[in-house]
Amino acid sequence: MDFPDDNFSVRWDTCLRVDDPTNITFQLVSDNTSRLRVDGETVLDVDHSGGFSQKTGHVSLTPGIHYVELRYQESSPLARVTLVADGGHLSPERLIHPSADPTRPCEQPADDEIGR
Repeated sequence: MDFPDDNFSVRWDTCLRVDDPTNITFQLVSDNTSRLRVDGETVLDVDHSGGFSQKTGHVSLTPGIHYVELRYQESSPLARVTLVADGGHLSPERLIHPSADPTRPCEQPADDEIGR
């Protein structure tokens, strides 16, 4: 997929599996507007034009599956957004692809619903 050089927006989302009660520190670096939400709650919000801004936010998660969403709006000559989580929490073995249902993105279908 090709994006224009400027004036575009993108959303990345995933489901994060947490096995134990966990405190996670996220670091978000962005040159324009970006927002990190976990389970619908804003953890980091960057509203910055020109140059880069770095923000850090913390979230406490219970064991289970949590919905993580990162939105980015590009409106300047540069395009950069980076999200990092401490402790390897965004490693591939902890991430689950969201379901196709936007109202329940982290609910996996029951075995009898697969293939319908």
